[in-house]
Amino acid sequence: MFNLLISVESILGGDLLLRGCGGCIRDLASVDSSYRTVAEIAAALGLIKEVLNAFGASSVHWLLDRPASGADSCARYAVDG
Repeated sequence: MFNLLISVESILGGDLLLRGCGGCIRDLASVDSSYRTVAEIAAALGLIKEVLNAFGASSVHWLLDRPASGADSCARYAVDG
């Protein structure tokens, strides 16, 4: 989930995304185990939910890396947001 969330946050923040030779989309955000929530988190999760709803997802299971800093707050946003 963090990879998707960070990429969407990057887009909303006006950052650059690149398509690599293998077709993978990469952001340039420097993120490590000290990830902290940013102002775009609520908007990013809202956008992700809109896309999932548009594709007819009836339920979603968010998988978060427990040791990651910010995982608890991301979980709250994902469920309550």
